[in-house]
Amino acid sequence: MPKVEYYLLGYQQVKAAVMHLTKDLAMKWARHIIYVKAIALGMFKTKMTKGMLEQREDLKLFH
Repeated sequence: MPKVEYYLLGYQQVKAAVMHLTKDLAMKWARHIIYVKAIALGMFKTKMTKGMLEQREDLKLFH
């Protein structure tokens, strides 16, 4: 069973919710020729993420 990284759950849930809300609104407003876009930022180095980014090899891209 994969290890659950609980500190990422909130981030992942909110990111998924924003993606789904954007798609839903885009479908609803398309008939009125109104575009819906979202900016979904990735992870970047802050005081909060510094330790995690330094420890995990798979997150080295974000440095």
